[in-house]
Amino acid sequence: MAGDFLFAQASWHLANLDNVNVVKLLSRVIMDLAEGEIKQNLNSFDSAQTFSKYKMNIFVTDPDPNVSAQVLPDKHVVKMPVETCQIIALVYSDWYRNWGPIHRADGTSYNTIKGAFRNHPCTQWAALKDSNLAWLIEHGIALCNEYSLRYSKLHGCFVTLEQCKNIFCVYDFLTLIFFKES
Repeated sequence: MAGDFLFAQASWHLANLDNVNVVKLLSRVIMDLAEGEIKQNLNSFDSAQTFSKYKMNIFVTDPDPNVSAQVLPDKHVVKMPVETCQIIALVYSDWYRNWGPIHRADGTSYNTIKGAFRNHPCTQWAALKDSNLAWLIEHGIALCNEYSLRYSKLHGCFVTLEQCKNIFCVYDFLTLIFFKES
């Protein structure tokens, strides 16, 4: 709900710019999100459903995780790295991949024992395919980089997301330099 509220607020502010092209783009994004939600519900989390046909509520504004982070409003750039870490912590936990805990900058682990949000569509999407998880990790890092550009300081989740990237590379033998959806 909080994400929907923030998206609605961002939409309101963008619409008030009195720029027809911005309003058209915003309308297209909202239509894509709604269409994706409907398709996903009809397909009951069909793993054959491609990323381009369904845009998650992880505020995907572009297939490129870096571009997607760059166009998000300040509130999303501040908050979304935390939510990204929470999703990845669940995917790395015993609930999905059993890769072990990830740690915050202060060294404490994310608590995944009760598995809160393990059945959330965003968590299920991230756990479904390596390419989804790779995209989310790169997007989280891009959000932290965008935070650094806007606020001239390091986001508290940056070290955690770099740790996630390193763990992913060890387990999947992939390099996450650029994400390309095939």
